[in-house]
Amino acid sequence: MKREQRLYVNGAGAYRGLDDEAGFLQLVENVEAILAEEQQVYWRNRGSRGGETVTTIVKENSEHVR
Repeated sequence: MKREQRLYVNGAGAYRGLDDEAGFLQLVENVEAILAEEQQVYWRNRGSRGGETVTTIVKENSEHVR
C-alpha cells in the first residue's frame, strides 16, 4: 500500500495523466484490491484448525457478533 501511495502522490504508473478525482478513485480501488488479496492469503494460509474448515470458523465468528 505504501507503493500505491508513492505512485499516487507522484502521479506515476496507473495515476499518470489522471485528474485529482480520477486518481483518488483509482487509489481507493487499488488499495481495496490489495486488502482483498491479503485477506484471501491470510485465510488460505490459516488453513484448518483441528479439523475445522475456515468456512466453519468464519460462520461461528459471525454468529458471535450478532
